[in-house]
Amino acid sequence: MFKRLRNRFLILNMIMISILLIGSFGVVFFMVYEDTNRGIDADLEMGLRVFQPGAHRGISAGSGDMTAPFFGGASDRAAEHDPPPERKEIASVRIDNEGNIIEIRSSYEYDSEFYGSVISAAFEKLSESRTGSRQIYGYIRVDDSGYKYLLDAGGVFVAEAESNTYCVSVSNIDTQISMLETLAVTLGVVLIAALVIVFLICLYFANRSIRPIEEAWEKQNRFIADASHELKTPLTTINTNADVLLAHSGDSIESQAKWIHYIKDETERMSKLTNDLLYLAKVGHSSDKKQIKTLVSFSSALESIILTMEAVIFEKKLRLDSSIESGVEIFGDGAQIKQLILILIDNAVKYTPQDGVIEISLKKSDGKAVLKVKNTGDGIPREDLNKIFDRFYRSDKSRARKSGGYGLGLAIARSIVSAHRGTISVKSEPHMYTEFIVEIPAARKK
Repeated sequence: MFKRLRNRFLILNMIMISILLIGSFGVVFFMVYEDTNRGIDADLEMGLRVFQPGAHRGISAGSGDMTAPFFGGASDRAAEHDPPPERKEIASVRIDNEGNIIEIRSSYEYDSEFYGSVISAAFEKLSESRTGSRQIYGYIRVDDSGYKYLLDAGGVFVAEAESNTYCVSVSNIDTQISMLETLAVTLGVVLIAALVIVFLICLYFANRSIRPIEEAWEKQNRFIADASHELKTPLTTINTNADVLLAHSGDSIESQAKWIHYIKDETERMSKLTNDLLYLAKVGHSSDKKQIKTLVSFSSALESIILTMEAVIFEKKLRLDSSIESGVEIFGDGAQIKQLILILIDNAVKYTPQDGVIEISLKKSDGKAVLKVKNTGDGIPREDLNKIFDRFYRSDKSRARKSGGYGLGLAIARSIVSAHRGTISVKSEPHMYTEFIVEIPAARKK
């Protein structure tokens, strides 16, 4: 299920990012293509304007010289007040309405067959035009080279050209084609590389995004399994003792009292477990806005809980060392704070061996109320420190069952601390001590 969810998340991200990248690269290529095309068209228009008055008149078709300088000699250029700007590989031809060459202006050697091919293609495209336009752009390949031409049949670019004449300019565009092909290949390679990198990044973040959901799902399943198991044990005991009572239905209640006491004990255990589960659900789903917080004396709450636990501590022959700073106050739920303290002290009492020591301290430090509960004993194995606050987790399951615990106390403690925007941590050295540290923002005195 989680693999399918990850794959869907990954595919969705890849589709969106691919569209964005392809669109961006396509826009870049289109902009370069349009800019290149506009440059070629501008050169072709310039090639036609050389036939305007003032431009050097080229040579006639019958002179036998097809390679006359584009703008004539140096003396001719010096005579012009505004000589035309330098042009690229442009050949300009003026022809009559039958396609015969009247005049050629070109700095490059093109034979009459080349001009004939261009003129034929231009006339053919003019005849096929359905728009009525008198300016025709076209493309032709001659001897494996690409050329773009412009035919002016209406004197738009050559305003004073002789009547019944046409002007054609043609430019070699192999360089531009090669540049665009190189750009297309480069963009394609970059696009593929970018998609591969994006895929790896998306895969990494997809795994990271799914992991908390998967962990939450596993914790939920484990929680349900553990809760079911914990409830099954007392239910089995109750059912067994009820069968015993039914088998001796003729006996007096007094003679069967022990079975009734067993049922009552297990019922109380179930009631405690159910209340703890409900409390965890309530604390886990309550928000700061819904929770009513008042000014709570942390010092007084701690002193009252220690007072109620003194008899248990004395009975177990433990030594209690306490250091409580007076006047430590927080904003929170007084009942929850007392339950937090009770859980930590009760946990210390359960796991401290006879003649052991329990140290409890409370002080205000750096704007926080800091509670420390430390006890001597076996401690907690290092591999269990990160799991000790999980629901139903017990590092020593046999000992926990003898003490009547379900592994919910520390989970409840963590939920209470989180609800008060605090932190809880644990330190432990095996066979030496265990120490729980709670830090909750302290109330500021006005």
